[in-house]
Amino acid sequence: MRPRLLILAGIALLIVAALAAIVVFDGDGDGLGELVLTTAVDPRTNAPVDDVTSFRSDAEAIYATLAVKGQPAGETFVFRWRQGDAAPVETRYALPEKTDGWVFGALDLEPGSLVPADDYVVEVYKDGDLIERRQFSVTE
Repeated sequence: MRPRLLILAGIALLIVAALAAIVVFDGDGDGLGELVLTTAVDPRTNAPVDDVTSFRSDAEAIYATLAVKGQPAGETFVFRWRQGDAAPVETRYALPEKTDGWVFGALDLEPGSLVPADDYVVEVYKDGDLIERRQFSVTE
């Protein structure tokens, strides 16, 4: 019984990884895809492990991931995190080599530091231009 459960768990993990590896591009040829908010990233691929629009107030980190294709080495993405009128927090991701896959910005938090609200936003900039924006909420 146990080996069967392990096999099923392995298959489920492969399915989740395959779904997370699907990179969606908007077709305008800029090599930039969908911005996905997630509770964690795959440490090997930087792919999101889930796609969420709400986080718990006791979250230790929030991740914003962006699918990229053919982006040159040295390209830098700026992730700007905002809540209401508070000053934004920025995280940067610089590509060490030409990349096809995922880049991410992480907002590391002290547990309980998030205030429940629905006016949180993350913006992603490339070359100073806003390329993606997603709103999210925080719950108790």
